[in-house]
Amino acid sequence: MAQERQQHEWTLEQYRSHLIEEHRRQEQFRQDEHDLDEFLDAYNLTSAPISLLQRKVL
Repeated sequence: MAQERQQHEWTLEQYRSHLIEEHRRQEQFRQDEHDLDEFLDAYNLTSAPISLLQRKVL
């Protein structure tokens, strides 16, 4: 019985850790998107043709 409880608690902790990591990854993705938008706006690239953007990046 105690072993089952430990296993259950471990599983819950793993799940909780996974949710926290997933949330962190989503937040980082949103921040990266925001930073990219700010960069494009700062250099007035938002309306630039994609070929120009590719040349700037590559």
